[in-house]
Amino acid sequence: MATAIKAPDASMGASSSSAPPPPPDKPAHDVVAGAMARAASQSTIHPIDTMKVRMQTSGLRAAGAGASAAAAKGAALSLDGAAREVASLYRGVLSAATGAGIIIGAYFGFYSTTKRFLRERTAMGDGQIAFLSGSVAAVGSGVVKVPIAVCIRSVQAGVYPNVVVAARSITGAAGVPGLFTGFLPTIMEDVPDMAVKFAVYETLRPVHARLTNGRQPSTVEDLLMGGTAGAAAAAATTPLDVIKTRMMCNASSKPTIRGAVQGVLAEGGGARAFFRGVGPRALSNGLNSAIFFCFFEAFRRVLVQRQQEAAAREQAAAGAAAAAPQQRWRPRAEQRQAQLQAELAEQQQGARRWPWGQRRREDEAAYALAGSQGGAGGGRGGGGGGGAAIACLSLALPVGGRGAPPPRWW
Repeated sequence: MATAIKAPDASMGASSSSAPPPPPDKPAHDVVAGAMARAASQSTIHPIDTMKVRMQTSGLRAAGAGASAAAAKGAALSLDGAAREVASLYRGVLSAATGAGIIIGAYFGFYSTTKRFLRERTAMGDGQIAFLSGSVAAVGSGVVKVPIAVCIRSVQAGVYPNVVVAARSITGAAGVPGLFTGFLPTIMEDVPDMAVKFAVYETLRPVHARLTNGRQPSTVEDLLMGGTAGAAAAAATTPLDVIKTRMMCNASSKPTIRGAVQGVLAEGGGARAFFRGVGPRALSNGLNSAIFFCFFEAFRRVLVQRQQEAAAREQAAAGAAAAAPQQRWRPRAEQRQAQLQAELAEQQQGARRWPWGQRRREDEAAYALAGSQGGAGGGRGGGGGGGAAIACLSLALPVGGRGAPPPRWW
């Protein structure tokens, strides 16, 4: 699997020698896989997140509608069978999913780059690296996250019908800075939230590796580890989330942190008021983290597998290109070799026949010479006996030192 950005890699490789080697860090893979995973997980938990936002802004909504806080809370939690109420829980889901994908993509870009930098230049452990990387990423991605979150949460709270209207209304009333309302509380919340979440997640992975002798976590185990990390971080940072949410939902009036805190205390409940919605928030973030890590690991494995397949194809293509000249000349070489082998066989066969044929031709020439010489001698000697004698002698004596030719029966 990976950490929240790569947990699996570092932890698995370090904890057990039997674990498979982790894939190389690829920030681009993390950005793409993280964006897709976050969009999918955000779509899943959007209704719960909407309930949480309505609970945290119940005082604002009650004041605006002239209803009591209890009535507003009841309306937020009531699903009395009306399709309109159920559909309202999904208000802004498309914008939320898209925005979440963009936000987490930016986060992962900062996270992976910082993590690689710290691994190469420090001797810190995985947990420390994850905590620092998460903190840096939370600050960097906040510039992208806050304007999107301001518009989305205003829609979830019912202040505006959609994010386009929300953006226009907020910028019209408070200018562009209005879109960055709650930036400081967001950073104050996200730094510990993301740092703790990823630190816990990457700490749980080595523990799992030790307990299972390096076995890769199953889907259920990934859900449990991711959910535990997300729920713990969410519960610890709920007070900051309450302040941030109230500021974002009242962005057009240029709220302050102090004013948001005073507003929460004015509603009564003391310190407990700052943990309003902690249950839905912990559940929402726990589910979000669990689903996110599962989607993230799945998408990341696909990307890494495709990268490996592409590398294998490139390597095979390079090998084929290098062997192409040899393949091009091989038919000619084989043809020439076959020709030489045929010539050699013919020569060897001719060599076996050659001595006999040569001797036969030489012997026949010798017989002809001997006959002609004998005939001439017989004419001078008063008969053909000399030629006949020489011819008969030539049948018994070797010619040219090679032995007697085959007998002649003529």
